This record gives sequence, structure tokens and C-alpha cells, in this order.
Amino acid sequence: MSRENPFHALLQVPEIMNGPIITERVACRDHTRLLKPKSEPALARKNEYRHTMLHEFAAACASDSSAQAQAIPFAEMLQKFVALADALDKSKAVAFLLGTADSVHAADSEEKEAAAKMYLSPPREKFCSLRCHDILHPLLVALVAFRLGGPVNATFSIHEHEWKLPVDADNHVPAFYSEGDTADLFDEFRITVVWEMRDDKKTALSGTHSVFLSGDAVPRPVAAVGPQSKETTTAPITIVYSSGQAALYYDSVDPDAVRKSISADFHLNTLTDEDIRLVGTTSKTTSQGRLSLTELVTSFPIEDYNTIFHNLLFDTVSLDKIVTALSTLTVPPPPPPSPDTRQQSLELRFEQYKKDNWAHLPPEIKILETDIHLRGIHATPGHFLQSLVLKARRDIHLPIGMNLFPQNPLEETIEPARKFIRDLPEALISRRIANYASALIDREYTAEDLLSPRRINQLAQALEHCCLQLISTGFIHDAFGLPSIAALARVFGAAIDGIKEVQMRPEPWIEAVDLNIYRTRCLYLFWCVDWLVCYLLKPLPGPCMTVDVGEGSAQFQVVMGQLRRARGEYLKFGIALLRNWVAWGLLVDSLPQGGFTVRRGKRGERRAAAFRD
Repeated sequence: MSRENPFHALLQVPEIMNGPIITERVACRDHTRLLKPKSEPALARKNEYRHTMLHEFAAACASDSSAQAQAIPFAEMLQKFVALADALDKSKAVAFLLGTADSVHAADSEEKEAAAKMYLSPPREKFCSLRCHDILHPLLVALVAFRLGGPVNATFSIHEHEWKLPVDADNHVPAFYSEGDTADLFDEFRITVVWEMRDDKKTALSGTHSVFLSGDAVPRPVAAVGPQSKETTTAPITIVYSSGQAALYYDSVDPDAVRKSISADFHLNTLTDEDIRLVGTTSKTTSQGRLSLTELVTSFPIEDYNTIFHNLLFDTVSLDKIVTALSTLTVPPPPPPSPDTRQQSLELRFEQYKKDNWAHLPPEIKILETDIHLRGIHATPGHFLQSLVLKARRDIHLPIGMNLFPQNPLEETIEPARKFIRDLPEALISRRIANYASALIDREYTAEDLLSPRRINQLAQALEHCCLQLISTGFIHDAFGLPSIAALARVFGAAIDGIKEVQMRPEPWIEAVDLNIYRTRCLYLFWCVDWLVCYLLKPLPGPCMTVDVGEGSAQFQVVMGQLRRARGEYLKFGIALLRNWVAWGLLVDSLPQGGFTVRRGKRGERRAAAFRD
């Protein structure tokens, strides 16, 4: 083909294939168009545990012949249990009236006497040597386990608290009691049993509890559930709240009242039997029969902890207490919706992300209001290559999809490499594409140039593997690092091979932005491969090489020979990915403008058709 002759850019693909080609590549719009917090893998495990727990609860109720278990249908109990868990999830704090005035007692008379004589403000907090018998109601333990999604434990977290209204108002001591709001990264719930003493006698609480949720401007009263009767007026209340997302406040104007409490911080038990054996802890209460539920959850986990936890939670003693409590409790009304701080923070960071991308958009690219069309006759092959350079400069600034916006520090690993590619200068882009000139113009574009999403993902995984091998050998990069290129390739490859819009909607509506997202992702992967091709010309040994890099080292020469061969393979990958990007652009140029529906024909074939109501 003469370089002076006009160049005809056309994708040789039968029109009937357009529909399948598009639907196999356009990603799910709910993922690429909607900005929402990503669901964590732990959420699926949590939901699975909740389902299993309810099944065990129902089975235990069905097999229990006691009067309490038969008092109300277990379907109704399950509904009430789930409603209470939902109220706790939304309110972040619920007070339960479950105990009697005699349900809290000290371990010995010495501690009791010492506690009666010492009132310190701000509150005195010490590790509680009480065994806490009967203060942790099994219903509350079950609710926390259901909320957190697994067996829970509160080892080393049992504390006593005492508080009395300060006598001297000028000593800068707060005239209220507060706890919680730990802003902990881990999901924890605190169970706090509260009662009040006056003249060495238990009395009704003289003050009120309120809760400050993260993001709220004013406190909310803590909703109380349970029977309202004379027997419960002096009984302790048990408050369950998310200590990482809420602060618990207590106000009282009674100078003689002493607020006392015992609290336990519950978290998921993540220790396995192997971990426990490695720690080498032994317990004389390893037999299930010697433990109460409270003793189990407030002690260091023992072997087979999860099984013992569920056996104790649903044995006859615990089950009777749970059923009795559920029969008397009423679910509080739902609280007013609190602001979704996570969504607000995500939207704010995304706005900053967009502003940063816009600030790095070259002025000559900003003024381009339309796409750079490749399909058609170009005056010369050189003009075609110039159009490719301009299109590459524009495409790299197009959206990559909302689901590729980093939402946590681990995902931020891709950002140095993404920004490096985004900010490639015109001269470098032109020079690099010129290196592939013959591969771009010496043969026609056909369906074979359109790599399947699976094949693209395989190339991305191979690139990631190569980068990780370089890192493990000790090679480095002094700009943004091999780990970032590896992460970017992995993320973009997985996104290209991810869920498709046609899997969600049988006849998907396709717009230009959907086609452009796929094209931009493919272009990013090409630049990742091209970067590696350039790097492998002269890889940079780091200070911690695993091979001898001394002059004349045979081992190092073997490694360099392997890298030269790898460079040849990745050069082929780069050609394939670049031609794939061009072929997709040629296909998009031939499609209806303004959006279209890919309709399914009578025999299952798919056709791109202009949308009509």
C-alpha cells in the first residue's frame, strides 16, 4: 500500500454482528453511571449469617416445649426480633427494660463498699473484676450478633463507670456524663447496663439519656422498649448502641444521685481454632456445661467458640429468656432519617476528582466539542495517524465509569498510574503511536481486531503478573511505581470483563457515553502495556535485588534475557490492544447517533436499531 495514496479506514464487519459485538462489551450502566458506596464482600457473609441465625432461632423455638416458647407463634417472634434489629441498625442506640432491681450485684462486699465511698468526676473508669452474671441478656447478645453478622465476643472490655453531678460548677468539669463516639474503624456495639444509687439504695434514674449520631447537629433521645410498670422503675436499663458511630450522653440535675454502669464492647470473633491453639491459652471451662453465655462472651475465646456460642444462645435457658422478653417488648417508631454521611463524603470526593481531571485537560482538547471520527477516507495514511493521535489525546480524558472511582486507600493504588497516563504529553503520544504505524495501517480492520472482553482481561492479568514478578525480583520505578501499573491493569481488565448491561436488561438502551467508557478503558490498558514495553528496555534494579547484579553476573544475564523475550511478547499485546481501540472507534462511527436500542430478533440475534417509542 502506497503511503501517498488515500487511506480508507473501515471496519470490515457484517452489520448483523453489530448487536452482539456491542452487548458483549457495554458494561452495566448501574455500575458505570451511578455513584454509590461499593458493597463490601463482608456484606454477603453478614446476610448469609443472619439468614442462618434466624433459621436456627426458628428451629430452636419449634423444638422447645416450654410454656414461654409456646406462648406466641415463633413466626411473630422472628418478625419482632428482626424489627428490633432493624430499629437498632437505624437508631444506633436503643434502651431495653429487661432486668429487675436485684439483677446487678457486685462480686464481693469490698468492691461494693469502695464503690459507695468514691465518687469521682469526670467519671472513674476501671476494669471490672465482676463476672457480670445475668447482666448480659441473651436477647441483646443475639441482636448484636445478628447486627454484626457472626458470633461476638467482648474480651478485656468489661468496665465499671461511676458518675455524679459535679459539686463545683467552676472547675471546668462537664455537668453531664458521656461515653462512646470512638470513631473506631471496626464495627462494634456496646452493651451498657445502667442504674442509679441514692443513699445506698437503688432508685429510678433521675436523668435522661440521649445519643449524638455522627453527622447530627442535635442529640436524639434514646428510645426505650419494654414493659412500663412499677417493678421496672428502679430496675437497671440496658442500652445497646454503636459506640463507633454514636456518643451516649446522660444529664441529671440531682446532686445526690450516682449513676453506675457496667459496659461491654462487642465485636465479631475472628479468632479461629488454629489461632487459639497458637496462642496456647487453656481454660478450665472448656466444657460447654460449665459456661454461661455471659461467661463465654466476656472471656478469651476457646476452641470451637462459634459452635459453643450458638449452643448457649439457643439452649432452653437462653431461649426462654429471649421469648419472654420478646413477648413484652414493643418496637420503637423509626427515627428520623440521618444524613448519609458516607454518600455525602463520596460525592464530595468525586467532585474534587472531576475538578482535578478537568484542570489537567489540555486547552486544545477542551474546545473539541465532538468526537474525532476515524471512519472514512483520509488524504494519506499520515493524516489517519494524526487523527489517531488527536483521538487518543481526547479519549484518555473521557469518563472511565463511576465504579472505577477509588473509594478506599487500597483502590487509590491505581491513581498514580492513571494520572500519569492521563497527563501524557502530545509529543510522547505522537511518538509512541508512530512506533506502531506499520501495524496500524498495513492491513484492514476486521472483526478479529475486536478482542473479546475475556481476552483483554487475560492480557491485563498477564501484565499484572509481569509487574509483580519484577517487584519480587527487586526492580523498581522511580516515578509512580510498578505496583500502580499492576493495579491499574488488573482493575481495568476486570471492569472490561465485568457485568454487562444486557445481563440486566434484555434489550439495552445504548448511548454514546456507554460506548466511550469501553473505548477509554481499552485505551488505558494499551498505555499500560506500552509503558511496560518501554520499561523492559532498561529495567531499574533496586537496592533489594534477589539476584546478583554485579558486573558479569550470569544470574543477572539470565534474568535480563527473560525480560527481553517478555518485552517482545508485550509488544505484540500492545499492537493487539491498540488495533482493538481503533477498531472499536471505527465501529462506533458506524452506529446510530443519539442512542439506540439493541433489539433481540426472532432467532435470538441482536440488532442495533434506532430507538422508537
